[in-house]
Amino acid sequence: MGRLCAVLLTVSLSACQSAKKIEQPVFTGPPSIGGLRVEAPPALSAPTPHFKQLKLSLRAPRDGHVIGMAIETLKAAGKGLGQYTEDAAYGMAREKCTLNNRSDAVGVGGFLVLQEVAQTWSADCPDWGMGAVRREVSSMEVLSGQLFPLKVGNKLKLRYTVLGTQRSQEEAVADSEEKWEESYEVVERIPEYRLENGRSLGEVFVVRTTALTGRRQRKYTFFYSTLLAWRVGYTTDVRVVLIDWLN
Repeated sequence: MGRLCAVLLTVSLSACQSAKKIEQPVFTGPPSIGGLRVEAPPALSAPTPHFKQLKLSLRAPRDGHVIGMAIETLKAAGKGLGQYTEDAAYGMAREKCTLNNRSDAVGVGGFLVLQEVAQTWSADCPDWGMGAVRREVSSMEVLSGQLFPLKVGNKLKLRYTVLGTQRSQEEAVADSEEKWEESYEVVERIPEYRLENGRSLGEVFVVRTTALTGRRQRKYTFFYSTLLAWRVGYTTDVRVVLIDWLN
């Protein structure tokens, strides 16, 4: 799911701020591994994900109460990349609405999104939260470090360019360009990570991320499973927790 301007629910490529105007042809179809403009750099070298579906709980960061659920389905995998669809529904208490978000994306490990098409709508408040966005990384540079194979102390710093549009057509042109810098640090290894239902996920690494766009800085925390080769939880403006998965 994309980072929504109302509530940041995920770790995708959006920034919800003004960006440089640009007219460049992009987005010649739905997100796909074969349609990427860039390849994941060797400094990432992520393993190929291997799961069928994740069931996730969306929670308020302070008191942990559940605000929604999400289902993430892996459509294709290869070269350390995952092509996936995520369907989420979550409540907006002040507006008394239920927002629905559907994202189709291609990413590395579930934490670095290279291509995304996302749509948000509200069935009970149709005038609130409607919209679509398409984003794609057009260039990427490794500034320093190495992330994979994961071990505590690993650090990686990336700089990349994101083209975007709010036009809904499958074939459109970008009308914005955003410059991103992100740094990753592996801060902890959990030998055996157990879900709330008691099911063991095995080894999980905790990765802290700092994202900088212009003068705006945001910090995130990811939980990455070596069993699934994918992030299985994260904290942004909300907390996302894995409930269960299908192999």
